[in-house]
Amino acid sequence: MDSSALWLVTAAVFVVAMALPFVPAIEIGLALMLIGGAEGVVIVYLCTQLALAASFVLGRLVPRRCLAQPLADPRLGRGWMGRLRAHRYLALAVVVNLPGNVAVGGAGGIAMAAGASRLFDYPRYGLTMAVATSPLPLLFLAAQLA
Repeated sequence: MDSSALWLVTAAVFVVAMALPFVPAIEIGLALMLIGGAEGVVIVYLCTQLALAASFVLGRLVPRRCLAQPLADPRLGRGWMGRLRAHRYLALAVVVNLPGNVAVGGAGGIAMAAGASRLFDYPRYGLTMAVATSPLPLLFLAAQLA
């Protein structure tokens, strides 16, 4: 198998792993960035965006009635939950970058929950994820190009 076919298969497996809840795919991505050099960094970043978009869309497929009962509590709109909702995109960027986020679903699970919640519109969600997941690839890319 030539190198481009191997990268294609690896990228497909990474996208699926990253999109699944509770899979610590960041470790896989780090390994691929280390192995692949600058090309690997770009591939991993693009695959991460694809996986998080897929998870978000899958979350949107969850019927609203499955979420309505737990979220019907009127107290959720007051207090710290109300403030969190006002800054939900920032909160999403923070939680995706927290070490150990696999305990709350990993990036794929967080993206799926964001889609299912219907609190995020896709353009701003996509931009948030693009920015939130960029620091590590940019550091790797800078190290590769230096």
